[in-house]
Amino acid sequence: MTKKEIVNSKPNKWIAGLLGFFITPLGFLYISKPLIAAAVMFFSFFMGFVSFAYLPIRSGLILWVFALLFHIVMAIYLFNQVNNSNNRAWYSRWYGLLLVFLIVVIPVAYVRIFTFGFYNIPSSSMAPTLLEGDSIIVSKKGCGNYKVFGKKIADIVPNDGCSLKRADVIVFEYPKDMEVDYIKRVIGLPGDTVAYQDGKLYINNKIVEHKLLFNGFSEILIEEKLGNKTYHIQHRNRASIKDGFWKVPKNQYFVLGDDRNNSADSRMWGYVPQENIIGKLYYTFNKTKK
Repeated sequence: MTKKEIVNSKPNKWIAGLLGFFITPLGFLYISKPLIAAAVMFFSFFMGFVSFAYLPIRSGLILWVFALLFHIVMAIYLFNQVNNSNNRAWYSRWYGLLLVFLIVVIPVAYVRIFTFGFYNIPSSSMAPTLLEGDSIIVSKKGCGNYKVFGKKIADIVPNDGCSLKRADVIVFEYPKDMEVDYIKRVIGLPGDTVAYQDGKLYINNKIVEHKLLFNGFSEILIEEKLGNKTYHIQHRNRASIKDGFWKVPKNQYFVLGDDRNNSADSRMWGYVPQENIIGKLYYTFNKTKK
């Protein structure tokens, strides 16, 4: 085969089918249908966002089956729709496909690794602020502990972009098992003293401003205020909170769950080192709240 024949060779059905199954937009580019490729890519991102932000976790199996069927159908379609014309656009050739892939993937990967993290809340320890099944976006900017899909990509010294304040909600690596990510509220900063006495929270010997909102048979709802941030906490089943006193070490933080009787936090396992912090809560999708 001459060089000209290689350049003008028509698409291969099997390559089109494989691209259709694994990277559907590139499959459409391969057969020179860029508008459909763009539409499929937009649809994929849109459905990914909708499933993360609004659909309950229990719908995951249904979505997985739908996605599998979609990719099978696309693979069969592309296998049968290979363009017989030899006049192929640059973006349908291997170098064009690679370039388009990198143009899309590199910015997405950068945002995913270094800017924002996406999490589903696995428990009720942060109720009533965050309920089990809610989804959150976490800002990683400046924190230095960069992970994606649970794997650490980079570990950089934190900067001012990750400066934490009392009442910030953070995601961090659980100090007892670095493979597990926790979410809690920052209560004590480095150098602070934190105390519980008779069910009341004190920071640096001053009681934290609070107001009773609801006193039911099985639940007490309280509004707390730290600095300029106001949030709600709850006590369940009228259970008492064990008294204690903690002095927060340098470069570490004291954290609590908002469900004060149903949270494994700094009262049980200690402080959160600065290097364990992944990011701060940026946005919440309260999928479980009515």
